Amino acid sequence: MTIVEMPPVLMLTNWKEFTRYRPRNMQILRQVMQGYAETMAPKRIMLA
Repeated sequence: MTIVEMPPVLMLTNWKEFTRYRPRNMQILRQVMQGYAETMAPKRIMLA
């Protein structure tokens, strides 16, 4: 298994469309983003 370094800010695009078609998955993604921000600060995931 290979581990890659995440960038300081990971920008996710097309999230509005994703939310429209997969609202439950978007809720899960928001929880993941929050947990990532808490454990990996100052790195973060943002919606572009």
